[in-house]
Amino acid sequence: MLSFPLLWPLAPGRVRAQAEPAAGASPEALAAAGPLAVLVRREDWLDPARSRSLPIQLYLPQPVDGQAGRDAAWPLVVYSHGLGGSRDGGRAWGEHWASHGIACLHPQHPGSDATLWRGLAGDRAAVQAALRGGMGPEQLLARVADVRFLIDEVGRRARAGDSGLARVDLARIGIAGHSFGAITTQALMGQRYPAAPGADLAEPRAKAALLFSPSARGNRLDQAFGGVTMPVQCWTGTHDALPQLSPEVSAASRQQVFAHLPTGDKSQIVFDGGDHMLFSGDNLRGRDDPARDQRQWRLIRAGTLAFWRAYLLSDGQARAWLSDAGLGAALAGQGQFSAK
Repeated sequence: MLSFPLLWPLAPGRVRAQAEPAAGASPEALAAAGPLAVLVRREDWLDPARSRSLPIQLYLPQPVDGQAGRDAAWPLVVYSHGLGGSRDGGRAWGEHWASHGIACLHPQHPGSDATLWRGLAGDRAAVQAALRGGMGPEQLLARVADVRFLIDEVGRRARAGDSGLARVDLARIGIAGHSFGAITTQALMGQRYPAAPGADLAEPRAKAALLFSPSARGNRLDQAFGGVTMPVQCWTGTHDALPQLSPEVSAASRQQVFAHLPTGDKSQIVFDGGDHMLFSGDNLRGRDDPARDQRQWRLIRAGTLAFWRAYLLSDGQARAWLSDAGLGAALAGQGQFSAK
């Protein structure tokens, strides 16, 4: 569940998108940066009901002079970082989605964030012990409450005159996360907990869920995932495991979330050789096979954008591309695509 943040500070400002990609649902167009500039905002939002301050990072689409989209309303994706991460987590995904017209909100979850391991560099045992301390159910509940508060707060700030949030469409909300963030997303999308039958953590305003490195534990997985009705896209790899931190979660077990979801707008991508940190969206420095990772990142950008376009923007071309003939063909030689 580990997801380290970027190693340099990200100052607020505008990230200029590249040239507008070709129209249509193709891997090249979907993987390329979109036609919009991206405004990056770093702020701290206070939840007064819990006396909890949440660092957040916003990626807001910005029309470029002379381009269409000036009056568009942006769907919102809330992205939850992995254990030991920060609001910088998933930066590559947030920037990409926002450049194509999807606002992204990346919170930092106190209690399961980077403060767990800061100051412990070089002491692997101490880092692992600290991270395990942030994995409990109380932290999951706090994360779920964070996401609910943030959706409420976007609406409140928009009504109060925040012009940057005024165009966010809260009728089209996606939820996403990596590792512990995926577990958070699983709770919000409607995972049930047989050991705690009264615990309903589902967020009814969410329309679709995207899981990087999901987790499935226990024996009653049909019961746990059988009630999930929204579209779900799962991403994992054949090496997606953290044996020293979570030995009970194997790479194979991560595929059990998709296996036990009901049919209907559910898909899974499994990269050959893909490991846990491939999906963090932070950076690819120091990787064993950066060329392969760049190819797989392009497919992640394409596949995730097609998913959001299909289910938050009702894009029929994108939805048709999420198939064996589309994304499955683009994955040839690099992984496996499944849909039901």
